[in-house]
Amino acid sequence: MTNELKLIEDYNIPIVKIETDTNYWLVRTNSGEYFQDFFLENFVGINWNEFNNPDDFIPLNKEYTTNQIAKKYTSNKQPGHTFSHIKRFFHEIKIGDIVMIPSEDSKHIAFGKVTSDVYITEVSQTEIDEGACPYKKRRSVEWIKSVDRRKLDPYLYKMMNSHLTISNANDYADSIDRTLYSFYYKGDKAHLVLDVNQSKNIPLVDLLDALQTPLDLVELIHNPYYPEKTYRKKDLDAKIRVQSQGIIEFVSSGGAFSLVVLLGLGIVGLAGGKFKFNASKEKVEGELSTEGLLEKIFKLRDQTNKKDKQKEEIDELQGKFDRAKANLKIETPKELDSYFSEKQGTETLDD
Repeated sequence: MTNELKLIEDYNIPIVKIETDTNYWLVRTNSGEYFQDFFLENFVGINWNEFNNPDDFIPLNKEYTTNQIAKKYTSNKQPGHTFSHIKRFFHEIKIGDIVMIPSEDSKHIAFGKVTSDVYITEVSQTEIDEGACPYKKRRSVEWIKSVDRRKLDPYLYKMMNSHLTISNANDYADSIDRTLYSFYYKGDKAHLVLDVNQSKNIPLVDLLDALQTPLDLVELIHNPYYPEKTYRKKDLDAKIRVQSQGIIEFVSSGGAFSLVVLLGLGIVGLAGGKFKFNASKEKVEGELSTEGLLEKIFKLRDQTNKKDKQKEEIDELQGKFDRAKANLKIETPKELDSYFSEKQGTETLDD
């Protein structure tokens, strides 16, 4: 993927990289009581304050520590589970992992990235009496996003039914990734997520246009780093989840990593009116971004008649997607919208 990454680096394309070894965790907040503490003070934590030595929670010491937990918390009927939760917090969660925390009744779910190892903090009795979270074992978190449960990916509902203190959520990694980011890559796959915000009945023709336009656009895309490469529709996988509000997700397949990167730039650039053809056969006037990146993505074919046809194809696709975007209230990745807005310039290029 050397050239794909070079494309991203050379043009400073705002696509998020998710490490393949990222783990995902659901951390409970005592039925939402400490959600605000976690969120506003940028940490997650767990209880059992008398056990703060990570060395006690290695497999070699499991039997001894479990017995100590049972002695300390006589009402605890499952000290082995407590050992497992504390061990997980100390030794399994790592910097860079994603955690999610639910508010009261799981009305909101906050997602964040772990930024520290475990640290022990002291909380005064006065602070506890005033309602502060008493948990001493904590990890710092950089919160990324908070999502209303009603807008949560349905695949995550089942995860929310877990009432364990800490649950591994790796089985839900795909759903969490596309909840957090709209334009990202992980391993050798790139993802482009379009949010559909229409809450009323969705016209089938608009939904079909929203799916078909990017597929038709694929065969017009040119990769400046692979001049001889051509893309086909089957290089792109599409996933759809549209009950009313939902998503349309495009994923690269067959090693066509750069296709989704270029497609994201193409869709947002064209739909945002950043690239326009005039009627002239001698000149192509474009409102270009990133020093002509869109011009390079939609490189015009050499023969004049082919150029004219390509201009017509792109104009038609642009109009079709614009209508679908408006009718379905499609939201394209904010990072790309900002990218084009910040980089926009005007040039006139020779055919």
